[in-house]
Order: sequence, then C-alpha cells, then structure tokens
Amino acid sequence: MRRDVQLLNPTGVALSRVVRVAMAWLLLGNWAALVATAAPSAPAAAPVVPATPAAAAAQRIDVKLVGKRVAGGSDTYTVRQGVEAELHITSDKPLMLHLHGYEVHADVSPGKTNLLAFKATMPGRFPVHEHREGAGNHRAVFFVEVRP
Repeated sequence: MRRDVQLLNPTGVALSRVVRVAMAWLLLGNWAALVATAAPSAPAAAPVVPATPAAAAAQRIDVKLVGKRVAGGSDTYTVRQGVEAELHITSDKPLMLHLHGYEVHADVSPGKTNLLAFKATMPGRFPVHEHREGAGNHRAVFFVEVRP
C-alpha cells in the first residue's frame, strides 16, 4: 500500500494535487523573483518624459438648464481625463449643484453664468445632482463622463 504525505493548509484540511502544484509554483516563482531582485544589475536609465505645456487650456462646457433640467440635447457631457474642466452653467431657477465623486459644489443663480470647475482625475460617469430640502434632493440633473 502506497502512503503519500499530504500537505495541509493552516486549518488542517488536505489540499488537492492541483493546489499543491500551484502553491509550489507560486513559492518557486516568488523565490526566483526574490533572487532576481537581489542580484546586482546595471543602473536603470532615467525614463524619458515627454515635454508638456506648462498650463494646458481648460476644457469648457456650456450647460443650459431650464426648469432644473438640461435644455435640449443630451444630459451627458464628456470630459478628457487629466484636464481642468470648467462647466459654465446657466439656469432659469436657483439651485445648488454637486458633482458627485469630485465633491465640487456650485450655487447656481438665475440670470448669470455659474462656474463648476474641477480637475478630471478619475475616469467614469458622475452625476451632477441637486441639493435641496424635501422631494428632489439628490436628483441627477445631468452627468459628466470622464474618459481617458
């Protein structure tokens, strides 16, 4: 009768052959990586960083709200990741807007252009919602999509 030595995990349960092989591969792979990082090598060359303009132009988006909704067209505005974004908002009604995810607020007053500015660092789709008392609080007014 053949007797195999079983490899046990910390809970004392026998591990399958596939798991044992995977663990050995990981341990040996990590050992090889450790040896490779410990071995002396030639100094790495400094990375080449392309020159960028000192101040990139901000991306301007004009948003017109009527009745606390986007007037005509889509309710989604696209911004390039990494740029300074400026949402120039006009409205026929006063409201407090919050760009969710970026934690930027704007008190919008009727009859003037109101600015909601932020650095578009995180990609994704973010609601700009209304802050107010009662019904309609946190209602999405429009969306900003930040794309790479």
